[in-house]
Amino acid sequence: MPKSEIRSARPERTIFANNLIYNSETAQTPIYYYDKVDGVSFKNNVSNNENKTGVATSGLATKSFSMNESSQYLMLPSSRDTDVYNGFDFDKITTDLFGNSRESNNAIGATINPEQTGIALIDKSKYGTTWFSAEKPVYEPTIIKVATADELTRAIQNVASGDIIELTQASYSLAQTVIINKEVVITSADKSNKSVLNFTANGSAFSLKPKSFLHLESVVIRGNSTQHAFATLDKNMSKAYDLSINNSEIYNFNNVLDVSKGSFADIISVTGSVIKNNKNGFVLNKETDNKGTYNAEFVTIKNTVFDNISGAILDYHRGGYDESTIGGSLVFEGNTVTNSGKEQKDSVLMKNRGIVNVSFKNNAFTNNPVKLIAILWGEKGQKPENSKITNSGEVKIVQNLKLDLIY
Repeated sequence: MPKSEIRSARPERTIFANNLIYNSETAQTPIYYYDKVDGVSFKNNVSNNENKTGVATSGLATKSFSMNESSQYLMLPSSRDTDVYNGFDFDKITTDLFGNSRESNNAIGATINPEQTGIALIDKSKYGTTWFSAEKPVYEPTIIKVATADELTRAIQNVASGDIIELTQASYSLAQTVIINKEVVITSADKSNKSVLNFTANGSAFSLKPKSFLHLESVVIRGNSTQHAFATLDKNMSKAYDLSINNSEIYNFNNVLDVSKGSFADIISVTGSVIKNNKNGFVLNKETDNKGTYNAEFVTIKNTVFDNISGAILDYHRGGYDESTIGGSLVFEGNTVTNSGKEQKDSVLMKNRGIVNVSFKNNAFTNNPVKLIAILWGEKGQKPENSKITNSGEVKIVQNLKLDLIY
């Protein structure tokens, strides 16, 4: 970031004390620092791994201890260390995580012995409003078998959220856009012989509305090269949507996914699929005001084949400096990309400008006529790992990414 945009300061007069740090695997950097930490004092902390950071060697002891599973989400130490630091008002911490008195039984860590079992990690009745509950009722999905295009259309209109629509025939012809406004699974009855959905609908094959979640499982969808495979509404995308594509094939569309300004996906997941003969792949680039906004939070593309994509296989954009939107998360792993990008004007095959979290590894790029496969943000630790590149340009790393200021 430019100096004018850095609004952070090193901590001062800070004490980090009485903590247990446990790792089930070797982890010799319990403290990771980007700047000087001379304003932090480390007192009476214990780690089960050697500290090789060069910081706080006197305030972070290495001791062997084990953990026992108290409940599904909670591990507690099997022994106690009573060498507690009591300065700086630490002596005023009178109870542990579960309200047990520390007066005569104090120890390092969030809990004190004797070990407790069957503990509820959070008493949910103590928190939140009375009118809202995050608990979802257990729902057993209904499997609805469909043999014709009309049956498929009716089923999608009438299913309850979470139900499964099973395609029992080899192919279906659909002249209308399929509207998704709930969570629904569309899958082939025979996973080894995938059913084919042939779309002649204008606009898009699937229209994704707010709060929708489409799971496409072991299905082939084909277009006529004029429409998008998946698209959001042009406006009024008031809630997030999700899209999951697994073991499926997508052919002959304009964009595989085309979104609108103001739309937002929580999850876009593509695994074990084939995407071929499309103009563009996943187009998530409508937030061009450069105010730190973007069109999807988590984009995961793994073990997927891209072939003959004439433009970009991915355009995932976040512009502008804004600490309140530090995200965008891209996982692009184990994919094969061939013969793509020949009509991409800027000669960049894959765009992830401004996306903060990127994992880019184990991919293969062959015969893609572009100058750049991708531009990665070096300051954020982004790098191509174990990628094989043949006749496909290069992956460029830019240490400091130049972005527009938001004010």
